[in-house]
Amino acid sequence: MNKYLYLFIFFVLSLSYVQAQGGSTCADIQPFCADANGSLNFDNVSDGSTAESGIDYGCLGSEPNPAWYYLQIGTSGDITFDISQTSNSGTPIDVDFIAWGPFTSEASCGSANLNSGNEVGCSYSGSATEQFTISGAQAGEIYILLITNFNGAAGTISLIESGSGSTDCSVLEPSLSAETDPCDGETVTITSSTSGQITSYQWYYDDLDYTNGVGPEVIAGATGGTYTVPMGQSGEYSLEVTNSIGNTSITSIEITYHDVPSMLSSIDGIGLCDESGNDGYEEFDLTTLSDYIINGQVGVSISFYDNFADAQAGNNEITNPDTYTNGNAYLEDIFVRLDNGTTGCYSLNSFEIEVYDKPEPVDPTPLYGCDDDGDGFADFSLNQKNAEILNAQTGYNVVYYQSMFNLENNIDPLSSNYVNSISGGETLYVKVENMVYGCYSTTTLQLIVVD
Repeated sequence: MNKYLYLFIFFVLSLSYVQAQGGSTCADIQPFCADANGSLNFDNVSDGSTAESGIDYGCLGSEPNPAWYYLQIGTSGDITFDISQTSNSGTPIDVDFIAWGPFTSEASCGSANLNSGNEVGCSYSGSATEQFTISGAQAGEIYILLITNFNGAAGTISLIESGSGSTDCSVLEPSLSAETDPCDGETVTITSSTSGQITSYQWYYDDLDYTNGVGPEVIAGATGGTYTVPMGQSGEYSLEVTNSIGNTSITSIEITYHDVPSMLSSIDGIGLCDESGNDGYEEFDLTTLSDYIINGQVGVSISFYDNFADAQAGNNEITNPDTYTNGNAYLEDIFVRLDNGTTGCYSLNSFEIEVYDKPEPVDPTPLYGCDDDGDGFADFSLNQKNAEILNAQTGYNVVYYQSMFNLENNIDPLSSNYVNSISGGETLYVKVENMVYGCYSTTTLQLIVVD
């Protein structure tokens, strides 16, 4: 009588494979594979269950102790499978099976697919050995195999694969996914996708420094299906999974961290005097900060943004950074982004642009000085005109000069006690200056000497 092949295929680098116990229903189907020279030994199913109804089981008169498997073709050609079963005492016992295919996915359960039109092999004999052949199998095709255990005794299934074709054992390996080229500061979590019934996980790390002769090392405590990489730790991470009968498969992924562009911890912003009527808006050349921010880094580009979200996403950069007019009156934050064009890593910071009001001096009335000796010269107290010039404005200095050249170049500012340098009087040039930001406006003061 036939027995259900309880395929528990295990992948090892020596090309000998063992498979985990099959699913009890087609929806729980498990993968299996075999190397052309591999002899596969699996625990059978003996739990007294019965296969689900609604499927055409072909030659099988009954379907006790079912186990479902799928195989994927790795190399095209004819493939023959020899199946045998023994009890735990070593006595040969009946093994039965039915196989269907080819399909494009293991998710091909149900009567629409598992029917006589797709059947490729079936046996319900009382023999302890069975054989079926997939003729002309094509790489990538999927076949579904049901093995049943009519005898019901616990035991072992053996399967030998031969022929010009072969099955694909990559279906047994855990699939790993993660950001493989992260930037410093990013958290990377490696996730795994596995087939079959996995009982344990173990992660390994290799810094790939082969000069020290040290290979992968066990990561203590890393025994789950996911692993979070220590920040900035590049190297090869491997996951070893063990199935329910202790057989193991392993796969690896390499993570390489990349430096982010170096960004100044703080950036001195730009301040401009309001040259357009103290409305709080001016035109800025943001690019005057480019070299200062890039700071000699090679392969790094700079871009400017008016909000953090756009800077972080790299969207809607300021397209006219050399002629940018602030969108918020007087004070605005500008966000700057440095990008490495090779790695895609970036860094962000911000600086302020500010518009400062210019003073609006009042043109003063003449200042008169008395000529006590008739020589055309007099003593003047210039500061007595400050209040008139400022007209109640605060935060400004009033400074007097003999010429506009001296005023513009801050040369020889005059003291408040002043004697005119030209007989009869003269015109002085007055700078009204913001005491913090240096913005200034000018006017003139006429000195007149009277008898």
